[in-house]
Amino acid sequence: MNYDGDQTFEKGVEFSTLMSSLLSMSRRWLIVIAASCLPFRTEAANVVVDFESSLTTYATSVTFSIMGGAAEYFQIITPPAGSWGIMGTQGSSHLGVWGSWTGAGKNGGWTGASDTTYGRIALLGGAKNVTLDVFSASNQTISFYGFAGGSLISTVTPTLALTNVSGTNEYLARTVTLNGVDEIRYNNSNPFGIDNLVIGVPEPSALSLLTVGLGVLFRWSRKRD
Repeated sequence: MNYDGDQTFEKGVEFSTLMSSLLSMSRRWLIVIAASCLPFRTEAANVVVDFESSLTTYATSVTFSIMGGAAEYFQIITPPAGSWGIMGTQGSSHLGVWGSWTGAGKNGGWTGASDTTYGRIALLGGAKNVTLDVFSASNQTISFYGFAGGSLISTVTPTLALTNVSGTNEYLARTVTLNGVDEIRYNNSNPFGIDNLVIGVPEPSALSLLTVGLGVLFRWSRKRD
């Protein structure tokens, strides 16, 4: 008799016996077993937007748009450019944002629930975790508003610190973070820059993974009955 065949058969019997034993346990033990499997999962790769190409290049992951006819625009800037006086934190270019600054008729910042004219960053494919670097020629207040499904879920106002970036002194905050959002709006008093925008998919929650694991076990149990 072939040894490998016997070994495979015996392993099959052992697995079947093991599953039968598991299904005879209480639900509490099934939960413990399913929870022990949580570390074994894969993670989606992050999307890094470095603003080294046109904005349409990133349109499968993120869009930059104007809502309600706001007098606003987004512009990829490669210094030196105009009087912005700022340098990006990654590569040779960055995103310039006019935001709420009223100079030159630009006003696209979001000021509250009644404001329907604003610029926004929309993340495609559901809620994401986002980090970005933000910088300005002045020590201004810039607030970012994170939305999910049209509802405001977080407000982040980073502290800008005077920093020398590639020979240019500017006010900078690195890795500003908004979690679980599908849209970002902002409010500010002067033009500012964004660079190194990193979009990540949130990891599945322990509860959702546990539910999936238990569902598989109970479906297997019903098929045997």
